Amino acid sequence: MVRWERGGHRPEATLQGSLSDYGTDHPPRERGWTVTGTVEWKLFDGGWQQARVEEARQKRRRAEAAVADLEQTLRAALEKAWRAHESARQRLAVTRKGLELATEQMRLADIQREAGYLTLVDLLDKQAELTQARVAVIGARYDTFLSALALWRLTGRLSPAVVAGIGQDEERPSRP
Repeated sequence: MVRWERGGHRPEATLQGSLSDYGTDHPPRERGWTVTGTVEWKLFDGGWQQARVEEARQKRRRAEAAVADLEQTLRAALEKAWRAHESARQRLAVTRKGLELATEQMRLADIQREAGYLTLVDLLDKQAELTQARVAVIGARYDTFLSALALWRLTGRLSPAVVAGIGQDEERPSRP
């Protein structure tokens, strides 16, 4: 646009030509050529052309700023999604360890119950802790899947095949 607007300061040349037949005979035997040329050059336009050039420059600057702003927004969104994904993966690892601990405590509680050293209330408490650990692992897996989907969506790699494969391979969503 800037180049096009600057072009208004250049001279414009127009050249036209025509061939015509004339005379009294039919078909006419006399031919005439006409060539017309004009050259137009704006010497003064009151700054109108310069204003249009500057307007085109401003539009280009605004477009470049919008692109830079969009890139910055996308980078920030990607960084936020990546951090959320890493946090979800760490939370999943921690909750899995918690599940292992709760499973071991439940195993020990069963041994103590069989030996008569554990009351029914204590056994129920251990079962509740195991259930809570299982629920925490499910929640952490869900968060991991959601964060991986957010990363795939931001990078343009989210497809119906990826969504259909979620849950079939537990490690797949953790590597976007």
